[in-house]
Amino acid sequence: MAAYHISQEYFTLGGTLSSGTVGGSPVDYSTQVTAAALKEAVNKLDFTNMGSNAHSQVLAGLETDELTLTFNHDYAASKIDALWRSSKFTHVVFEWRPTQSARSATNPAACGYVLLSEWEHGGKVGDLATVSVTWQISVPPAGGDYFNWFTA
Repeated sequence: MAAYHISQEYFTLGGTLSSGTVGGSPVDYSTQVTAAALKEAVNKLDFTNMGSNAHSQVLAGLETDELTLTFNHDYAASKIDALWRSSKFTHVVFEWRPTQSARSATNPAACGYVLLSEWEHGGKVGDLATVSVTWQISVPPAGGDYFNWFTA
């Protein structure tokens, strides 16, 4: 079994998304993100019935994917707080890859839209200013591509 060392991940927000291609002007936040977790999940629908002998029949429902990020907080222009202030409570395109290398079968890109639904301001004297968020992956009201993995 191969071991994987997390290093040089690639993460952008903004731009446009069409058939897995991120265009427009996405901003690379790779140097500000300290942790990223992409949770792929579905609602579990219980369809246990009178003929079942246990609480054991479950179907996959709607996807409930989430992107959890920890940022080094930065208030400068074009940094993460500026994106929050200009785009809060809207859908924004994201792209995440395990490394900064080009997309490939061994370096797939997760692309989609996240709803910028939360942001926390604050901190403790003497500590590094960080912010952790969990944003739901979603399709914007105007429509668009849902989240997927792309290798090219």
